[in-house]
Formats: sequence, C-alpha cells, structure tokens
Amino acid sequence: MKDVLETKKAALELRKKKRYPEALNLYQELWYNHRDACNEWEGWGLATCLRKLGEPEKALEICRNVYQTSVMSSIN
Repeated sequence: MKDVLETKKAALELRKKKRYPEALNLYQELWYNHRDACNEWEGWGLATCLRKLGEPEKALEICRNVYQTSVMSSIN
C-alpha cells in the first residue's frame, strides 16, 4: 500500500508541475491496476491529464465514471 500512496503523491506533484504525460502514466497505473485504492481525486487527476493532452472524450468518460461512482457511494 505504501507504493500506491507514493504513486498518488508523485502523480499529484507531476500534475501540479504541468508534466502531464508523466502524471498520466502514474494516474493510469493507479486507475487501472489499483482502482480499489483510488478515490474521486485520482479520477479527476487522470481526467485532467487526458484533457490537457488532447483526449477530451477519454477524459469525459473518466469523469462520468467518477461521478457515477461517487453518487452511488453517497446513496449507500
């Protein structure tokens, strides 16, 4: 779990520095391989990187997924 937390922190720092391609790689690793450890913030980070790198359709798909997941968790 420590590696996941370190990856989250590294992805966030890279995104803040506008190093979107590098951040995207980390967010994708988190989102697709450690989804259970992700929350909406990793989803928004992934979507932001995708949007900044010219992939608005993929970003929108992630946003919809994050929204749906957060709505369902708030109901339960």
